[in-house]
Amino acid sequence: MARELNLKVVLSAIDDATKPIRSIMDSSSKLAASMRAAKDQVKSLNDTQRKINGFRKLTDDIQGTSKQLDTAQGKVRDLRKQMEQSGTATAAWKKKYDAATKATRNLTDRLNDQRRELGSTRTALRDAGIDTGRLTEHENELKDRIDAANKSIDSQKDRLKRLGEQQARMADFRGALGNVGGAGARV
Repeated sequence: MARELNLKVVLSAIDDATKPIRSIMDSSSKLAASMRAAKDQVKSLNDTQRKINGFRKLTDDIQGTSKQLDTAQGKVRDLRKQMEQSGTATAAWKKKYDAATKATRNLTDRLNDQRRELGSTRTALRDAGIDTGRLTEHENELKDRIDAANKSIDSQKDRLKRLGEQQARMADFRGALGNVGGAGARV
């Protein structure tokens, strides 16, 4: 009976000693899940930032293509005017005119493609809650949210490291307690 009582005392002590370990492990799991969620949030915010950058680049590309198209259309008008003033269209003039009209068509097609892509990007940004009329404001908000999420991740990493150290200390303690329990079971 004394042995049974001694064993119960030892097992109760071990159970009491392992409660903090189980608590630490549970906290560690919750913290790791929280960290994964924060990393997913940062990824999503970075994706939104990439969409904003793409929108800005497309807007710049459209402006550049529009200028090229204006220049090409001016060249077509000038060539047409020169051919009309000369009264005869030589093969060389015709070749230049055809090349200029082809370049104008290509630029028009490129501009239309860019505008369609810009529309799709604008829709994607709107779906993400971004008003393209206030991009700078949204970029600043995104930067702040990304910074806050990264700080949260860093903080969680530190907490996870501390929990790991606590787990190691508790495991050492548990090992020592197990040795005591083994000695008590032999009594």
